[in-house]
Amino acid sequence: MTVEELSLKNEKMTITSQKYKIKVKQYLPLEEKFKIINEVAQLVIDERDFVNLLNLEVWRNLTLIRHYTDVDLEEYFNSDNIEDKCKELYDLFFVNNVFDDVFKNIPVNEFKQITEMIENTIHEFYKYRNSIKGILEAVSADYSNLDLDASAIQEKLKDPDNVGFLKEVMDKLG
Repeated sequence: MTVEELSLKNEKMTITSQKYKIKVKQYLPLEEKFKIINEVAQLVIDERDFVNLLNLEVWRNLTLIRHYTDVDLEEYFNSDNIEDKCKELYDLFFVNNVFDDVFKNIPVNEFKQITEMIENTIHEFYKYRNSIKGILEAVSADYSNLDLDASAIQEKLKDPDNVGFLKEVMDKLG
């Protein structure tokens, strides 16, 4: 039997409530799942490599709505004030049960797979960042811009304007 003979379909389900009508994709190709995972990771991992679990909830849910439904969220995701606009949108969707309505209409295995992939990616990021290699990489990046050559430091300290430089070096060295 060939794949064509299986007559497989990747259909959409339509949710209709008193408030809205949304088409929900039943499956996303792996490439799109990679995009979702990357998108969520970029939105939730801050400059200190910290993930706030509430932010993870917000960005994961909105990103899943963005990719699994026909609801156009581009004006929110492309906004100059993305964080505030998307958090307001999250609240609006939450109080109107949009997340529940959409997520229960994505097949269980599909929903479980993508949410586990997101959470595992975040977990693996932390695992790496807290490994010896990750810590050394972070320390190396922090100090790569520092010129710790003794003669260069002496030359800079001859100039009274560079006394602030010494304080900066000492602060960075702890």
